[in-house]
Amino acid sequence: MACGCGPVFWGKTEAQSISDLQAAHDPAVGPISGATDVELAVDPYYPNTISTVQPELKGRTIHAGGRCRGFLDGHVQFIKDSRTPM
Repeated sequence: MACGCGPVFWGKTEAQSISDLQAAHDPAVGPISGATDVELAVDPYYPNTISTVQPELKGRTIHAGGRCRGFLDGHVQFIKDSRTPM
């Protein structure tokens, strides 16, 4: 963040980070319209929809039914995810 009190994103400013991500047009990242769209960290999870996950781990996560995500602007949000019911 511009005040220097927020998360560090590869040593770039928030504006530079957003601009670089927008320019990349990466479908895995999705559309970026601002800092609230940029995830920095996500709770570990093991989707039950991925065949390479060990059977005993499928659907397991720290928080049942979703994941907490940390964003570039400093907010944290719990987002529901049906792939992690346990």
